[in-house]
Amino acid sequence: YSNDPLGVFRIWEGGLSFYGGLGAGVFFGIFYIRRKRLPLGETVDIITPQIALGISLARIGCFLNGCCFGKQCSLPWAVHFPPDSQAGWTMGQVGIHPTQLYAVGANFALFVFLRHLLRKNLPSGSVFYAFLILYGIWRFAVDFLRYYEPNMYVTALGGSITWTQLASLAIVVVGIVKLLKVGSKAA
Repeated sequence: YSNDPLGVFRIWEGGLSFYGGLGAGVFFGIFYIRRKRLPLGETVDIITPQIALGISLARIGCFLNGCCFGKQCSLPWAVHFPPDSQAGWTMGQVGIHPTQLYAVGANFALFVFLRHLLRKNLPSGSVFYAFLILYGIWRFAVDFLRYYEPNMYVTALGGSITWTQLASLAIVVVGIVKLLKVGSKAA
């Protein structure tokens, strides 16, 4: 958006990302929790596993829609999308990584793990910060397999990582810093 900064507001042209939705959800979620005078950390921890489950279910929709698809591959589980899908228009009839299905599995596993963490006596906010770390690492890694248009790569960093990967790294750092902070308060 450096050449067209106002383009970020043209949401009808697509390009909305998960991180924008997560950011808005966190902002309005915190607003609601504070307004209802609920304990912030505990409430967010209880909600967090369901966020991972929701992402898992949403990625099923991505697979069915043919968006958020992977790069070309010749693995036995490579998928071919119909020509009238976004993946079909972009990739043609070549086999591609089913990154949406990878995300279904990874986010469901994250849901199960976060539910397990809820049973532990962890400091308030720990489950949410663990989610930020683990989701950020996962998303950074899987994005090497996802297809992106050339303008989605960070040219200032050599064009080898995407803006989403850069955001993922930032989310991981925030999660680590905050988890260390709540851990030191509990000690």
